Amino acid sequence: MAAHVYRTPLLSKVLERETVQMELTVVLDMGQRDVAFYLRQRTSKPKYNCGWPDLQAHLALICRLVRERRFSDAEKMIKFVLVGGNPRYPFSVIAATVGNCCNDEKVIAKFFNSMLKVYSDCKMFDLVSRVFDNMKDNGIEIDESSCTVQLLALKKSYECLQLVLDFFYRMVESGIEVSVYSLTVVVDGLCWSGEVKRGRLLVEEMIGRRMKTNVVTFDVMVNACAKRWNFEELELALLLMGKEGVAFSDHTYKVLIDGFTSSGKIDEAKKLVLEMHDKGLKVATHLYNLVINGYSRLGLMDGAKSMYGEMTDRSIFLNADTYSSLISGLCKAGKMGLAMTYVNMIQRKGIELDDVMFNSLFDGFCNKGMVDEAFEVQVMMEKKGFAADLTVFDKIVSGLCKLKRIEEAKRLLNVMVKREASNPVPLPNHSNLETSASGCEQSYATANLMLQEQEHEGLEEEDDDEPVFVLTDEWREFFAKSEAKRKLAKKQAKKNGKK
Repeated sequence: MAAHVYRTPLLSKVLERETVQMELTVVLDMGQRDVAFYLRQRTSKPKYNCGWPDLQAHLALICRLVRERRFSDAEKMIKFVLVGGNPRYPFSVIAATVGNCCNDEKVIAKFFNSMLKVYSDCKMFDLVSRVFDNMKDNGIEIDESSCTVQLLALKKSYECLQLVLDFFYRMVESGIEVSVYSLTVVVDGLCWSGEVKRGRLLVEEMIGRRMKTNVVTFDVMVNACAKRWNFEELELALLLMGKEGVAFSDHTYKVLIDGFTSSGKIDEAKKLVLEMHDKGLKVATHLYNLVINGYSRLGLMDGAKSMYGEMTDRSIFLNADTYSSLISGLCKAGKMGLAMTYVNMIQRKGIELDDVMFNSLFDGFCNKGMVDEAFEVQVMMEKKGFAADLTVFDKIVSGLCKLKRIEEAKRLLNVMVKREASNPVPLPNHSNLETSASGCEQSYATANLMLQEQEHEGLEEEDDDEPVFVLTDEWREFFAKSEAKRKLAKKQAKKNGKK
């Protein structure tokens, strides 16, 4: 039977420390996955009841990992030893102890820079400041990229905008060679929060300190101005960009064109598109579509057709969005003949009409009083799988009533009632339900009211024959009887007139 060995508390601590040091020696020969496994085991199932990890032994390991350029493993070990759930050691203790574990200045500098990154990732911003001040006061070289991690972490915290600026100025005043990337991070944070002018002034200040800028920094400001339609600040940013000799990038043009078209400055957007061609830049179809859509939205169809002509002349690919914008604008302008020309064109190209195009055509025909053509569009919509609601039928019924074609309006109302009864449409709320239920009755009442007014006023139909287009068998029977009766009545009236 083995003799029981009594361990004093001091002896237990010594044995535990020696065991930990033996483990850490083995860790040095591990790969990255094995190191991560070791850290998980030590965190989730501590093998020894020794409280916090042994600081000096782990710092020695971290320094050795840094010396071997295993920076990822070193940062994981720093996070495990120094952070955990909460800071496990006061920073003053860590700073004093690391000097006992390593005397290589480069390794110590990398150790503290790694601490900056780990504390930044863990959002321990106060500790980042303490590490930064300690490095500056003791002449330890500060890596600008480690500070950039802090800037990014502060920016992501949203409520720390002033902290971002404060830390950036500390970087500048400390003598670190601050890169344009760090400047851009700060400018982006300012612009994102709406402080565009403040961002521009910061750029001007840093230019005065002989810091180089690039197109990315200016694109951040241009993008913020264009999206907010802040054209006064945009002009100042572009002037500064030109003064610094920074040329527009593809992204600069895209952002400007998007901002100008969305704000109604379509001519300025068009000039930029043509300028891109002059500079030999590739102009995507999307940018042309933005300009065409802008002109169409404002009813300036000559401008829209002009850009369409530029696309064809320069062999720019024309997609469904190009034609959709043109057709929508032409329909709003009441130019239905030209709109149908483009419809026939895209059908020959094999481009399918979408619901936007159908609705534009339908509304255009209804607004022009071309009820039969509107009805054809509605039929085509249903054949393509786009369900028509009661408002569509109501527009057609109203159009028929305005044309004094009351019998056809009544027939269509009957179709509406039967369809609504056999295929009720699910409605989202009570108010819509009431509207739907009374829609047919209101339209029917409108038709009867107009019929009564017609009889009362003795109105006569026009002599000109109205073209009727019935493209599908589904609706052929609907119009056949009423149309035959209407034409027969017209012929009879003409004969009577000749007599």
